[in-house]
Amino acid sequence: MSFIGRGENRVVEILKHLFPKYNIIQQMNIRSLIKQEDFEKLSQQHNKHRHDIVLKKDDTIVIEVNYKHGAEAEAKWNNVYKPLLEANGNLTCTIEDGECETLFNLKDGIHENTWQDWIDVIQALKTAGIHEP
Repeated sequence: MSFIGRGENRVVEILKHLFPKYNIIQQMNIRSLIKQEDFEKLSQQHNKHRHDIVLKKDDTIVIEVNYKHGAEAEAKWNNVYKPLLEANGNLTCTIEDGECETLFNLKDGIHENTWQDWIDVIQALKTAGIHEP
């Protein structure tokens, strides 16, 4: 079962405009992003992981949208997934709730789209060293 977290669909809508020539896939299993021998080294806990957003064209960009992720999820990303993805030639980016001004905000349970949402996404990409295509 996959779970679409808060902010993820808004990020996808923004990425469609920023990377119009890329294929955007949500909830992609890590198995599709790394070599088979690397996948076989993962524990059962890790090999079921699905990445929030993947952009594919000539290169592959894996984006994690982190709304209220705890220390365990952060450790998995930093110690397992990010290094493994990058070792397999993928670019990685995290969009952290604590680093965004509006992307995760709700008013009466609804997100109102703002220009700041775009800035939040672009800043996360820039911080990750991912530049315009």
